[in-house]
Amino acid sequence: MPTLTLTINDQEREVEVPSERMPLLWVLRDILGLTGTKYGCGIEVCGCCTVLVNGQARKSCQLKVSETIGQRITTVEGL
Repeated sequence: MPTLTLTINDQEREVEVPSERMPLLWVLRDILGLTGTKYGCGIEVCGCCTVLVNGQARKSCQLKVSETIGQRITTVEGL
């Protein structure tokens, strides 16, 4: 399993993921236990899964975790 380093809520976190294509939402909820970000529709429509990536709102249900390497991710827990 790949190990990735992500910056989440101003902390560097190393995470083992089954695939670099895994949606960021599932990394946050299932691997890191940050359950403030919710699953809603799964198709980037409802906005329940919105996080900030470098200050920009992004829907994490379809955002591949590999796309966030080197980016600053802020969840509802980090606000």
